[in-house]
Amino acid sequence: MKNLMPVYRVVSYVLLAAAAFLSIADLIGLLVSLANPSGFLGVFMLTGAIIYTISSFYFYNQGIQKGRVFKKSLRDWIRVNAFVSIAFALISGIQSGLFLSQPKHIADYYREVVRMQPSYASTGITQASFTNMFSGVLVAFVVYCILLLAHIAITFVMLKSNTQLFKREADTAA
Repeated sequence: MKNLMPVYRVVSYVLLAAAAFLSIADLIGLLVSLANPSGFLGVFMLTGAIIYTISSFYFYNQGIQKGRVFKKSLRDWIRVNAFVSIAFALISGIQSGLFLSQPKHIADYYREVVRMQPSYASTGITQASFTNMFSGVLVAFVVYCILLLAHIAITFVMLKSNTQLFKREADTAA
């Protein structure tokens, strides 16, 4: 387990950077979901992944490295949001992988964008450049999902092996 700590730390920072970027997308998604409530599930799952990333980093940085004792509620926050993050990563990773395996769908998506917004065709972005850009984003997202799943697995091991860092609410108040 000790040999995974440097990797865990690097992955934590990568996930924090991604969480910062994704939090902006999440806020935009929240605003869009106000007009179309079916989007709330995706917003909820992305919020769970962001909360998991921040709370697990806090646990690692303050608890594992500095030995701080936490309330059990932090462990609960990490675990609940980790389960939501697992669902988010699996659904998003599989969906992105399917898109990548079928470039025809990306081309269809480009044609749909041009059909819905005719001014998009005059931007100079060709179907080939759109496909390359969209594929790059999808590859980055698949990598993010894989890193998130690996991070969650290591976090669960750390939570189990560091139970001494969590006290009941009454114990920490005294």
